[in-house]
Amino acid sequence: MKVDSIKLRDVWFRYRGLSNWVIREVNLDIYRDRIIVIRGPNGSGKTTLMKIISLLYRPSRGFIYVDDVDYWNINGRDRYNIKREIVYVHEKPILLRDNVMNNIIYVLKIRNQLSERSVEEVRDLLKRFMLENLENRRAQELSAGQAQLISIVRALVLHPSFLLLDEPVSNLDRERRKSLIEVLREYRENYKTGLIISLHEDTLLKDLEPDEVYRVKDGSVLIDTI
Repeated sequence: MKVDSIKLRDVWFRYRGLSNWVIREVNLDIYRDRIIVIRGPNGSGKTTLMKIISLLYRPSRGFIYVDDVDYWNINGRDRYNIKREIVYVHEKPILLRDNVMNNIIYVLKIRNQLSERSVEEVRDLLKRFMLENLENRRAQELSAGQAQLISIVRALVLHPSFLLLDEPVSNLDRERRKSLIEVLREYRENYKTGLIISLHEDTLLKDLEPDEVYRVKDGSVLIDTI
């Protein structure tokens, strides 16, 4: 199955045991085949919002509708099938204690998506990110930027309906930033992947050419401009 829309309705969120609201009264309509940027300084709530959109966090109040289905009020099997189509990549990803290639193909194996074609796709992405010589390197030996890109490759080859990237360029040099933008735009075009990208800096906005830009301020979400 593919997912075409994620809608937040009157969403509030606070962490258990705390009284302050991290996310306040958010209403958003997010559609596949679009590029959305979420801006805001560290501590503004944008990472929490990303985790709510990616269905990792359940709102304290409000509703999440996925293709107009109330996600948090359906059975576990249906939630699982939907969640497979919405992939979140953290700024500081957790990798297996194994080599780079095995880290990537592991997710393909557990989803029964491993094939010669998928391995070719992995190698092509590694080459485009100038990481082709790292296939057999242990994940623990990677730099922060390399680990970030490996986790993005691992997500891209799943061809999810929505891909959420939290600060994806924070540890990348200029050349790899350029390559990442090119790849993301291609996957949006070729696979209709909806891209939701959080940034705290403005350097990538014009290059990404997002369809929509939002700013998170004190837990509220405002429409923004490039």
